[in-house]
Amino acid sequence: MSINKVIFLDTETTGLGFVNDELIQVSAITCDLDTQEVESSINFFFEATKEVPQRITNINGYYKGKWEAEGVGPVEPMKAISVIFDYLNQKNSVIFCHNSSFDRAFISILMTRCGIEPLEQPKYYFDSATLACLFMMKNEWERVSLNYCAERLKVPYKRLKKHDGLDDCYLLREVFFAMMKNIHVDKV
Repeated sequence: MSINKVIFLDTETTGLGFVNDELIQVSAITCDLDTQEVESSINFFFEATKEVPQRITNINGYYKGKWEAEGVGPVEPMKAISVIFDYLNQKNSVIFCHNSSFDRAFISILMTRCGIEPLEQPKYYFDSATLACLFMMKNEWERVSLNYCAERLKVPYKRLKKHDGLDDCYLLREVFFAMMKNIHVDKV
């Protein structure tokens, strides 16, 4: 398979529990690997169906009713899932997240709840948190947060909003391309 695109994916949630917490935002951008240009994007907001604990609101600023109050226009997951599924299934692409096990789990649960078999989703997920661990193993880095990665790689992009999926995708894009410059792989 020839890979020429990377899809940067980020999710925002009402917590860390895959079973009881909910997706409140799914964002992704697709970039050409050679030009590094953004080709397209998706950005869906979902309203929580349960009350959101105050500790979560303190962390990410989300509360039940926020999207409607901000005029963002939340959608029902069933109306967005086919677009999300098709977007993540682009040919000749890989998916890159900051913590792929987290994002992949929430996406899998969303797909299952919407009647799509999780095994049908893309299998190529990579993440910057794992790559950051390689730098930690060499005693060069102390943490693996996305902000820390950007800081260590001297990425000039600054987040516009705290905990915004689309904004995080753009930061992740910059971190990815900076990491690729710092990782040397000999061809086999």
